Amino acid sequence: MDWLKVFVVLSALVALSIADCSVDDFRCCLSEFLPLVSPAGIQLTEKRLAAACTIGSSTLECIEDYTDNCVGRENEKLEQSINKTKNFIGIVCPTTSEFMKSVKEYENCFQNASLSFQTCYNKTLLPDSPADDDKSKWKAECCEYKNLRNCAVQSVEDTCGATASQVLQDEITNLNGAGLELACQEVFGECSNSAVTLASPFLFIILAFLYMFL
Repeated sequence: MDWLKVFVVLSALVALSIADCSVDDFRCCLSEFLPLVSPAGIQLTEKRLAAACTIGSSTLECIEDYTDNCVGRENEKLEQSINKTKNFIGIVCPTTSEFMKSVKEYENCFQNASLSFQTCYNKTLLPDSPADDDKSKWKAECCEYKNLRNCAVQSVEDTCGATASQVLQDEITNLNGAGLELACQEVFGECSNSAVTLASPFLFIILAFLYMFL
């Protein structure tokens, strides 16, 4: 792997030498949203999402502060990634949004898929071992997110279908994956294959098309 390329990305996203400019500091802005899908289970419901959205303005203000303090003008990809998360929050939080309606439609099935998700995710966990270098710690964080994302999306697809799975995938990649989807691109390939592979949106379309003729 070209670790030099990884560290070029991390120089902007994980600038640990600069106070409050790590990926974790960015994700702290989303602390109300992250529990919606976590190792504790899939808890994405209309009520919980609406509760997280009640402080949406504070969340967006926090993200703006992070952008102003930590994102250089030359880092266009990072700025686009952050703007994508901001736009997603703005789109999903209105009570009349299509996303909120979809969450309400599938929330019971999300919860039914939660145990399957936890079983899948727990199988990916490795015994605790001391990671004494930044590269190992970063790889562990990236792989934990990848496994959470893939297990959740696949479990919901198996239980609820492709459309519900796409709704959950949108939530995870834009919120749980904020910062990580970009920064971990070069690390994801190094993760264990014990977790399922995330299907592409194009595959969801193909499956939906096939179901019409079954």
